[in-house]
Amino acid sequence: MDFFDRLSEIISTTGKDVSNKAKGFTEIVKLNSQITSEEAKRRESYTLLGKMYYDTIKDNPPEDFAEIAAIIEKTFEDEQELRERLRILKGMAKCTGCGRDIPIENAYCSFCGTKNESKPAEEPVQECCCGCAEPEDTAECCCSCEEEKTECTCSCDCEEETKTDAE
Repeated sequence: MDFFDRLSEIISTTGKDVSNKAKGFTEIVKLNSQITSEEAKRRESYTLLGKMYYDTIKDNPPEDFAEIAAIIEKTFEDEQELRERLRILKGMAKCTGCGRDIPIENAYCSFCGTKNESKPAEEPVQECCCGCAEPEDTAECCCSCEEEKTECTCSCDCEEETKTDAE
């Protein structure tokens, strides 16, 4: 019976070790999850604090922050331009009353009832290297100077003088 007693003791000890390791592993996973959660809260707080500070100083930023504030302002402008382009592609307009997107063909906003007087914004006109507005049906410069890296001999009747890449 000595063999079975030792076997029983080994099994019991091994079971306790496995149980303790499982509890330890569970605790590690739990603590890692809590750490990740705390890091996320801190990042959100940093972001909120930064936004609050930016909102406070955006009109007259301290010299140390002027460059960063300008970058943030530029990203706002770029984002608005991209949103407007997306709105146009979707055939939508921004309601002047509530600011929601509504179909461009709607005479009135279905959310607030404001008369929709907005027209789809025109696509920005691309310019030729000579500065003339490029014809709408052309997707490239009216001359071949950009491709060949040569003098611009524009044939678009823009009455611009010949330009070179050095100008």
